[in-house]
Amino acid sequence: MSRKNIENIYSLSPMQEGILFHALTSEEVGVYFVQLSWTLAGKLDVAAFERAWQLVVDRHPVLRTSFVWERLDKPVQVVKKKVTRRRIARAASISPRPRSCA
Repeated sequence: MSRKNIENIYSLSPMQEGILFHALTSEEVGVYFVQLSWTLAGKLDVAAFERAWQLVVDRHPVLRTSFVWERLDKPVQVVKKKVTRRRIARAASISPRPRSCA
């Protein structure tokens, strides 16, 4: 992580410290991990979707924030100035067939 790309660094709140602790020490996979998915019908303009998502990420610092704890005395939140979009089509595994949500 480049220091030039760091917008801000924050301490974790006590609640965040607890959540991080449990996420790192729990034997149960996915503790405190929530993932949502949607099925889009019709033709998707992937380039337009990627541009729109990048605008959302640029506007909201929480979407550019990560927790860093390795090799530190105390964990911190690091807000990056810029996070570039991933290839949505690959990351989302866009396919013409709907997938079921179990």
